[in-house]
Order: sequence, then C-alpha cells, then structure tokens
Amino acid sequence: MFEITSQPGDDSAFVEIVSRFVDYAVTKYELSVVFSIRVDHWFGERWLGFRGKILGALGVRNRSLNDDLVVPPFHPRRVKSVTRFDRLESGAFASMHIPAMTNYSLGSGGENIGNYIRESGIYCWYAGDSGTTTSASLMVYAVSPTGNSAWYVSFNKKDDWVLAKSVPMSAAECHFIIDQQPAPNAT
Repeated sequence: MFEITSQPGDDSAFVEIVSRFVDYAVTKYELSVVFSIRVDHWFGERWLGFRGKILGALGVRNRSLNDDLVVPPFHPRRVKSVTRFDRLESGAFASMHIPAMTNYSLGSGGENIGNYIRESGIYCWYAGDSGTTTSASLMVYAVSPTGNSAWYVSFNKKDDWVLAKSVPMSAAECHFIIDQQPAPNAT
C-alpha cells in the first residue's frame, strides 16, 4: 500500500485514510509519480477545480474535472510540505522532499489561471494539523495522457474520522476505499 508519513500535528488515522485514497488512485490510473502536498489545515470543496481569480476578483473554475487541470492556487504560506514519490522497478515508491516555499512551482497563489499540471501523476492535497481539529479534507487530481480526473473528500472526527462530503466521487466508493485492508507484508 502507498504510504504517506504523518508529520507533527497530524492525526495518523487521517493520514492513513489519505494514503488509502492515493493508493487507490495509483492503482486505478496506473501512474508512477505521486505528489503529496500538505496544506496547513482544512480546506473546502470550492478548491476542487479552482483555477484562481481574474483581476483579483472573479473566481474561475474548471467546468469539467476531466479537462486540463490547474494547480489549486493555495497561498504558498499554506503549503507546509511537498513530497514527490517515484515508482521504482520493484514497484515500491522512493520519496523526495521538495522545499514547500522555494519550489512550490505546482502553484503560486492568487492569479493562477494558466498554471496547468503537465506531468502525469497523482497530485494529492491534504489537510495538515488534523490532530488538533475535528475537520479534515483531501483532494486528488489524477493527470495522465489518457485523461484527467479529480475529486474532493472531507471528514469530521467523532471517535473516528467519518466521511462528511465527497465530490464527485460517490459515498459508496469512498467507503470502499476507506474500508480496504492493507495487504499483509510478505514474509
């Protein structure tokens, strides 16, 4: 299973859920590159397909989440970490940390209209500081030569993390992903 590592302030159970969604996307779209982008805290569904603002006022969104996708224009201060994972010949993924503030070329905040994602891969933005909040979210973009896909999922914490909203993915598909058991380790 693909695994994102919890960072200080994160709830490990939520990060495991994020890992399951990324693992699902990697398997479904057969992509070999993953970008894991940790955002400072919860973000809403309005970020899904959001391209930025024109002249600082008019918000622009992708009409179709299957068209060219633009990096969501989170302000660079909100991006706490960026990690790139590349699939090795063995099938495992090797990670490389990218300095968030200096190399968040994935997006620049503000007017972002033409910042298209060109490299095939899975791009996952997820809420950091989930250990101190009762709401968390994630957003996944799958970019490939055969087409693009994107979805947003949010959770509320009661005793455990509970699905609150999913767009456009169905709740049934989300529960399928969440309930998947990790494969036993080979011995």
